[in-house]
Amino acid sequence: MSDQPNFGAILKKAFEHVLTEKFGSCVPPPSYCTPCGIRHLDTLLGGGLTSSAPVAFSSTPESGKSTLALQYCANFLKTHPNSVVAYIDTESGAGDENSEITDRIKVFGIDESRFLYRSFVGDIAQVFELFEAFINFKIQLQDKVGQEVFVLFVLDSIASPGSSRDASADDPNSVIGYKARELSFTLSKYRQHLSMQRCSFIAIDQVRANMQIQSR
Repeated sequence: MSDQPNFGAILKKAFEHVLTEKFGSCVPPPSYCTPCGIRHLDTLLGGGLTSSAPVAFSSTPESGKSTLALQYCANFLKTHPNSVVAYIDTESGAGDENSEITDRIKVFGIDESRFLYRSFVGDIAQVFELFEAFINFKIQLQDKVGQEVFVLFVLDSIASPGSSRDASADDPNSVIGYKARELSFTLSKYRQHLSMQRCSFIAIDQVRANMQIQSR
């Protein structure tokens, strides 16, 4: 048997020390999985949807994206008794009343005492600032009660909000492509916040047209 020290084990302890002491705030807690309540879908997903990273429901109009999201909201609230859902609708622009949403809330048996639905007209930056404010309230409440509250955000849809430059722009050419860059940047910016606070996030993506691949 060799008396040589196990340098790999020594280096591992050094790595752990650096990670904990210097970058401990960047290590997210384990995510959790919430079943959708649809057996075959949950099987395909390995049990359901995991928290801490944005999930997109993407399809063409009138294909059931919002219905699926609301069904998931109902199951989220049933699975996690200490939970809340914030459903932000940027599509309808119809104030707080949306008859279709109201009907689906009743059909799926959603607990309205823990379900917040609001229409919201704002740009990309404002939408995510709203979610950041919600997360900060979650942190404050958890610190006060010493218990985790499970949170699900639904953005319906991610395609609706304009960029933060749209309202002040005089020339459309000055904002072409900016929305996509701002959206990508904003998702990256808030992903860490979602991960560290174990928030579930669903973004509904409205595909406007069918994509076709042409061969030459």
